Amino acid sequence: MKTQRKVVKRESAQSWGWYKIWLVTFPYPTYESGRRLLAEEKISLRQAVVWLAVVSFVYTLLTTSSPLLKNPRTVSLEKVLALLGNGLLSGVSSPVAFGVSTGLIHGLSKMLRGRGIWRDFFIVYTVFSLPIILLDGLAILIYHLTLSKLTLLVRMFFPFYLLLVIEPLAIRVNYQLHWIVAALINLVVSFGIFLALAALYMMVVSGVTT
Repeated sequence: MKTQRKVVKRESAQSWGWYKIWLVTFPYPTYESGRRLLAEEKISLRQAVVWLAVVSFVYTLLTTSSPLLKNPRTVSLEKVLALLGNGLLSGVSSPVAFGVSTGLIHGLSKMLRGRGIWRDFFIVYTVFSLPIILLDGLAILIYHLTLSKLTLLVRMFFPFYLLLVIEPLAIRVNYQLHWIVAALINLVVSFGIFLALAALYMMVVSGVTT
């Protein structure tokens, strides 16, 4: 009897695989599924970071490999290594970028009396977003190979779906804020990051030209 209890306890403590997580959260995660993920604690922060790095690597390959796929004769070791290098760079930098954006959202959510910790939010935010990011990368690859207008329309849908549905839902799940408040927080942080990057780009360009 004691042995059975130990086995059950050990099994319940095992982490979920990525396929099981995405079966729960894809294509449309719900508030209940998000709360379940947090309550059962089946995903570690390390898992979320690893999944994010892998998906970012694959996304970069999907979105930048079309020239080589369309012209196989131009493939060279140098181009393949450059492609893989870009993918690795994306895999390393994406967790940092997600950490910054989720940190800003966490701070603003706590200012508005949201409940929840950053670690849980990073996990939910990442798990909810990754399947859509992969689909977006696949749509970009198909569009570059086929120039299909339908694929382009589908591809344009994904960023708005993330911005207006998936990311606010992750905020609501972790901080238990009203949907409108969660959406506004996400918009403010996303717009702020966009302005900061645009300003940095302008500074770099002006510095190069002068």
